[in-house]
Amino acid sequence: MRTPADAAPPRQVNVPWGRLAFFVVAAQCLALMLLGYMLLNKHRSLLDELMLSRIEIEASDLETALRTGAMSGLQPGEMVRLEAMVQHLKAADPAIAAIAVLSVEAHTARIVFADDPGQIGKTVPADEWQSASAHGFTRHDADAGPQIEVAVRDAAGVVIGGLRVRAAGAPLAAASQAMASSLWYRIVAAVGALTVVTLVTQAALARLRAAGSGIALHRRIVVLALSSTLAASAFVAWQADRLFGEQLTPAVTAKVQGITDLLANKLEYAAALEIPLDKLPGVTDYFAGIIARHPEVAALRLSDATGGVLAEHGAARGRWITRAVGDAQVAAATDERFVARRLGELATDVGIVLLVSGLIFRELLAALLHRLPRSGGVPTLSALQSLRLPLFLFILSEEMSRSFLPLYLESFTSGSSFLGQEAEVGLPITAYMLCFALATPFAGRWTDRWGIARVFTAGVGLALAGFAWTALATAYWQLLPARALCACGYAAGTIACQRQLITLTGPAERARGLALFVGAVGIAAICGSALGGVLAEQFGFRLVFALSALLTLLALTAFHYARVPTMAAGDAGPLLGLADVRRLFADRRFTFLMLGGAVPAKIALAGFLFYLTPLALHQLAYSPAAIGRAVMLYFVLVAAVNPLASWLADHFGWRMALTVGGGLLIGLGGLAGIAGWLPAEAAVWTGIAALGIGTGLAAAPMQALASEIGARAGATSVAVVLRTVERLGSVIGPLWAGAWLVSGDWRGAMVAIGVAVLAGTMLCLCVREEGVR
Repeated sequence: MRTPADAAPPRQVNVPWGRLAFFVVAAQCLALMLLGYMLLNKHRSLLDELMLSRIEIEASDLETALRTGAMSGLQPGEMVRLEAMVQHLKAADPAIAAIAVLSVEAHTARIVFADDPGQIGKTVPADEWQSASAHGFTRHDADAGPQIEVAVRDAAGVVIGGLRVRAAGAPLAAASQAMASSLWYRIVAAVGALTVVTLVTQAALARLRAAGSGIALHRRIVVLALSSTLAASAFVAWQADRLFGEQLTPAVTAKVQGITDLLANKLEYAAALEIPLDKLPGVTDYFAGIIARHPEVAALRLSDATGGVLAEHGAARGRWITRAVGDAQVAAATDERFVARRLGELATDVGIVLLVSGLIFRELLAALLHRLPRSGGVPTLSALQSLRLPLFLFILSEEMSRSFLPLYLESFTSGSSFLGQEAEVGLPITAYMLCFALATPFAGRWTDRWGIARVFTAGVGLALAGFAWTALATAYWQLLPARALCACGYAAGTIACQRQLITLTGPAERARGLALFVGAVGIAAICGSALGGVLAEQFGFRLVFALSALLTLLALTAFHYARVPTMAAGDAGPLLGLADVRRLFADRRFTFLMLGGAVPAKIALAGFLFYLTPLALHQLAYSPAAIGRAVMLYFVLVAAVNPLASWLADHFGWRMALTVGGGLLIGLGGLAGIAGWLPAEAAVWTGIAALGIGTGLAAAPMQALASEIGARAGATSVAVVLRTVERLGSVIGPLWAGAWLVSGDWRGAMVAIGVAVLAGTMLCLCVREEGVR
């Protein structure tokens, strides 16, 4: 009998400490750099917002005069009084760079009054003027600087002119540069301290490396790295809060002063008409409207000569800015918490970035340490961990744009075609899903013939071209082939990886092997949907597509660097053919499972989550970052529920029960749209939650059940056919939802998707007739 002394000594854990330290420090620096850029971009956007809203207040009299003349039947060029108002407005505020009053005739906009006489008579391209709204000022960034513009209609509702005011870019650039200089100094100090802490920690772990296993080492590194990064990020955010307050407070005060002057001018006009200020109707309601539109204002007050309050709205939280109106006085109180509230909104985005950074950091670190000995676990599945990082990065590239893609597509549509705007938005999504469905069987054949390495590389090349084209697109038609390239590349890369998972797992561990694939998809989707929404709101849609192109290259680099144990060409046996497909669908259990389970689930995913959800939440005034967080909830629930469902399917054989249960939950979640008593936001969130839990319950068990039913055709045939059928459901989803949007709203489309899923689940129950659990 062996004694403890005779036991084999513990295996030494050889950790590449130098590379590990470099990797950890680089990841921490990147996280702080991203935080710094987000803070600076938020600072610039707040400055733009405050300056443009102040200019909008100052230009309101000019807009009112232009609109009054238009309703009286005058053309903008006939309103000669506007010329003096333009010059007065330009002289009143040095932050205004240019002012132009336009006359629109036959879809051509021509400048009739301007602060610069050299601009009078020039035409404005139609594409630059089509974004103007006739229901209030719109704001956007032009090459020469941020600007506001508004269109004006006559009594017949025809746009006859408009007003454009451009802010000076130099003051904004100077303020941004001052903020950047102050903030980057503090970020560099935080990076230096963080580097020292990380290196000291790594040295301590190196001395204690024999005391723990790979798993313990992995957890220690992740916890220490994330905790130190979080502390450094909190320090930078705290410093930014103080700097923001110092720079933005004067801008807030200037805007509130502008509002005070606007009110005083209106009250002076009423006094000139000999209307007693205490007899003015609706002053309190007017004050309420101003405070609702301008959150920098906490309270407004109109007082008489004795100090008596004639009208008041709001609660004062800051200092009052006053101006005399004859014997009376109008005052506005600044909201000192305005900047803090806006930074609080940014704190949510920062938290999302840190969460995503932690998840990505864990994936990268696990890939670096995947050769370390681990206690327990299935050896085959442990070997497959080397495939997870490139798969994760590749899927992440596609998921980055998931939360805002319909909004990006909508920016290219005009609604003037015979399709209508709803169909125009859904067409590129449908084209993507259709190309994905058509490319899936070919990707499976290519993988069997040429091996995973070549097919994965080809997939990266196609996806890279698609993302680059999408980022650089200038017209709607360019989006269709660009999205088709992304679809073909995604099909090739993911099918190649999934084929490898199936090849290296046996029947007893098939569900857990597939769960590895689903888990990589889920984690990448959690990171991509949230991070993509935040970056889109901060830096624009096009930058996110460019980042997706970069991620595909990183996925390819990780694939070759990790030395993934890939199969060679021909290792998988015979290629998938039509005979295999016919053999599968000849079994009505497989047919019912595909039509009742696979297709409806993807109709809900593509139609509701990818198409309806961004559009519905955008209508509810959600920002891209907020939409990203909503979409992220689905993937969080899938990732949380999927491992439990996989274990139950393998341990108890509840494949059929979990598939049906998941379908019922998804369908009932869709019916939340019909509940009139449920608020619109709650209906969307309920649908997302039901879809996430239902998919988590049904995804892996349904794949395992399909493999069991189609065992004679082979695992490759089942996987390829299943993915192809699922993509056909993804093609139907946006078309199904878009058809309901044409004649109704998103609630009706949501209910239609729920009914389709419930009907499919009833069909899926027919599989039980053959005795499959």
